[in-house]
Amino acid sequence: MIYEMDTTRYIIIGVVIMVVFFVPVLISMLVVSHKIRKKMNKGAKERGYDSFMDMAVDRGMEMNDKGLDAMDQFVSGKATINVNHTGNGNDGNVIIKVRCPHCGYLESEDAIYCSKCGKNMK
Repeated sequence: MIYEMDTTRYIIIGVVIMVVFFVPVLISMLVVSHKIRKKMNKGAKERGYDSFMDMAVDRGMEMNDKGLDAMDQFVSGKATINVNHTGNGNDGNVIIKVRCPHCGYLESEDAIYCSKCGKNMK
């Protein structure tokens, strides 16, 4: 006697399990992500942007411009890059220093005034 399996029954059971367990999880994830997106958009609008994506793109471009400015200064010899290695396998921190145009002191890239001569870094 050959035993035949009724696959239709198992397919129906599988679909019911998916509906019962996975659909509510998916719906709750969508609801939570929608709430988070609304909160992020609200925060961006308070800062004068149309949406969170506009703010993220703008901030990303600011960071990119800052990085390009530092790289231009490095290439022209007005800046230096120091890498601190911790010795434990970590890559360490990268510290970018910019040369003061007035006295030549190496200052952190985000400094507005030189800590040696006190003049504006721009």
